[in-house]
Amino acid sequence: MGEVAYLYIHKLRETYAAIASKIYELIEHLNVLEESDLDGVQVLAGRISIFLDRLNYSIMHELHDGKNLKGALMGFRESLLTELAEIRKLKELIVIAPTHPTAEVITKIHTLTITLADDFKKQELETRKIMV
Repeated sequence: MGEVAYLYIHKLRETYAAIASKIYELIEHLNVLEESDLDGVQVLAGRISIFLDRLNYSIMHELHDGKNLKGALMGFRESLLTELAEIRKLKELIVIAPTHPTAEVITKIHTLTITLADDFKKQELETRKIMV
């Protein structure tokens, strides 16, 4: 059971890392946003939003309906629920960022991106400990 949880959390971390790389790209664009770049930034924010929705759905599905992982993930339920809330906050910020690229919004996006990456790394380490 520990190996199944580890593999799932590892995949989540890798998936989030790929999304985070796009978020960092968005942050770079937001820091130097010009009117001519607005359409491209909105498209990038929209794609990131879709990726975050899919990640959110995947986690929710496994926590509630996933027959293979539901039991294996029970020890991580609270932290996964916290991450789901953080993913939703991040998505909301990313959606408004192209039209309101304030320093506060950009900083919140950056902070949440780092927090989520750290959380997934911690969970991966915890599941690895369970395997041994």
